[in-house]
Amino acid sequence: MKKILSIYLFLTCLYTAPLLVLAQEGARINVSGSIMDVNGKEISDVTISLKSDSTKATVSDKDGRFQLQHLPANPTLVFSHVNYKSFELPVATSREKMMVVLELKVSD
Repeated sequence: MKKILSIYLFLTCLYTAPLLVLAQEGARINVSGSIMDVNGKEISDVTISLKSDSTKATVSDKDGRFQLQHLPANPTLVFSHVNYKSFELPVATSREKMMVVLELKVSD
């Protein structure tokens, strides 16, 4: 009986340990959407990155669409493009079909 109980406890620990690690990481969120200018024209080649970790980034496609997955909870996204003003957007929950509008930079 002791041996069966020991095996049961071992297997319980083996299967629940990964769940504890995932719970400590916190919730992960996904965001996707499209980027356009003030006239409604899609903007390609916009870099979308995490403010806290610029290595987690993507670039909008030819239709202005983007997608980032497995982000930490409550990230701030930074949208940047050489011809447009940078824009920061805090995101509280997973979001699909976000629409982001960027303004042209004004040259001096």
